[in-house]
Amino acid sequence: MKLQLRQVTQLEEALGLAERIDRSAAEFHAQVSDLPYPAGAAERALRARFAAPETVLVVAEDDAAPASERGRVWGLCLTGPFVDPLFGTSQPMVLALHVDPTLRHRGVASELVARAGEVLASRNLHTLAARASHNDDALVSSIDGSPFRAVDQKRSALGPIPQAFTANQSDFVKKHYAAP
Repeated sequence: MKLQLRQVTQLEEALGLAERIDRSAAEFHAQVSDLPYPAGAAERALRARFAAPETVLVVAEDDAAPASERGRVWGLCLTGPFVDPLFGTSQPMVLALHVDPTLRHRGVASELVARAGEVLASRNLHTLAARASHNDDALVSSIDGSPFRAVDQKRSALGPIPQAFTANQSDFVKKHYAAP
């Protein structure tokens, strides 16, 4: 298998991936929230924000696949605008990142995010926000004596991705992981 990364530049093609994006986002959402994932959220977001400079959709496909499997998406990264509610400023944020489970832990997600970052940089956007799951030990850590994780973490890189980030404990973590 030889994966190739490709930016999706047409809204119609992106809409064809909306259901897949929803499944990936819902899987992550369940890890960080008790609220149900809003059905159809990817299609609504794509229709509303696909033309925004903060929106990039990159897919990983196997160009060496037999004709019957060409076009199969093995991974994807969707970024979109995150608007700061206090300042009204906007910055790109990873909205969905998914790699087929059979290809995980091979750097595919890192490459997807890096490619999205390259596209964003070409648009003069040099920051990329992302959510980190409370149980992603590569990104968050426990603090001795504290029942909480991901408390005021600041790093210059997101794993192997050269992107600065900050993580703060969420209400979900406080509710479900507090000491008895």
